[in-house]
Amino acid sequence: PLVEATREHYRSVSATWAQKDTPAEYLKHVDDAEGELMRRVRRYPTTLAARSVDVFNEECLTLRLEMIVGNGKEGACLNLLRNDDDFGLNHMWRMIRRLPQSTGTELMASALTTRVRELGDALTARLSELFADSKSGEAVDDVSYVRDMIGLHNKFRDLVTIHLQSHPIFQKTLNDTFVSRLPSSSQGCAPSTPRSSPSVPTHAPTPSSAWSGRADAASRSQP
Repeated sequence: PLVEATREHYRSVSATWAQKDTPAEYLKHVDDAEGELMRRVRRYPTTLAARSVDVFNEECLTLRLEMIVGNGKEGACLNLLRNDDDFGLNHMWRMIRRLPQSTGTELMASALTTRVRELGDALTARLSELFADSKSGEAVDDVSYVRDMIGLHNKFRDLVTIHLQSHPIFQKTLNDTFVSRLPSSSQGCAPSTPRSSPSVPTHAPTPSSAWSGRADAASRSQP
C-alpha cells in the first residue's frame, strides 16, 4: 500500500508540474521532491526504500522523457545545446543517467547529433559559398574550414567529457557524427597561400557529401 500510495502521489504531482512548467522548472521540482523522498525513506526497510525510489524515478522521469528531453529533433535537450547551456545539460543528464533504461540517454544523444549536424552544415555552406565565388580553375583555401571543424569537434568533446561524464554513448555519437562530417581525403586541403594543386577540390561540397574522415588525424593532434 505504501508503494502504491507513493506512485499515485508522484503521478499526480508530476502531471501538474508537466502542465505548467518548462523542462528546466520541471527538473527543479524533481530535484526538490527527490531530496524530500530520500529523507523520508531513510526510515524505511531497505527493500521498501529502494522500491519507493524506483517508483519515483518511473513516475517523474521515465514516463516524462519526451517532455524532459525531447525527441532529438526538437525539445529541451536540443534547446540547451543551441543555447550553449552546458550546466543545464549537465543537470538533465544527472537526472536521466539514473534510469535503468537507456532511452533517455539515446534521446539526448540524438539531440547531440542534430546539433553537430546543424553547426557542421553551416560551416559546409560557408565553404560552398567560397567555391561558388571563386573563379574557374582557381584554388580555394579551405584550411579555415578544417580549422573551424576541428574547433567544433573540440568544443563538443569538452562538453561530453566535462558535463556528460564521457559516457560511451555520447562518445560514440560524437565520433560517428564527425567521421561522417569532415572533408574526405579525396578532396584534400588547400595551402594557406592558394596555388594550383590536384588535391584541391574543383567542386563545392554539399552538407550531405562534404563530410568524411580527412581531418581526423589533425583533430587527434589537437591538445
